[in-house]
Amino acid sequence: MTDQTQWMLNGGKCGVCGDPWNAPAPRDHELGGRFTPAHAIIARRYRRGGVVPVVVELTASHAGHFEFRVCPVLHDPVSDSSRDPDPDCLDRNVLPLVAGEGTRPFSRRYVVGPRATRMHAVEVQLPPELDCKHCLFQWKYHTGKHSHDQ
Repeated sequence: MTDQTQWMLNGGKCGVCGDPWNAPAPRDHELGGRFTPAHAIIARRYRRGGVVPVVVELTASHAGHFEFRVCPVLHDPVSDSSRDPDPDCLDRNVLPLVAGEGTRPFSRRYVVGPRATRMHAVEVQLPPELDCKHCLFQWKYHTGKHSHDQ
């Protein structure tokens, strides 16, 4: 997605899986979209309150910080269909950092340092009350490139 599309057209918003906000639903990377079947494969299983190792490869540095979020995928038993969680749920579930280079334990932001174009390894902790058979794990990169970012 280009800066012009994200900021000029969509007011800085993205879909929950990084697709352009103005793309028709389901967006390409969301459940039922072009790249994700409606019954996606569960890639990994974790326990409530567990620690999740995360590695992000950053190929271009724009400063800023990373956040990691998680929410249950919503399932409708009547139609036997699933849909991705809404952005508000993900915003309420920003995960605390446990360990990683340059992290402060229990901070919720991984600050991208001066040597940013590389692999970034960090650990995040899942909420102790989170219980879902299928969750959406989101990596969000707030770049320092724009004054629009927080």
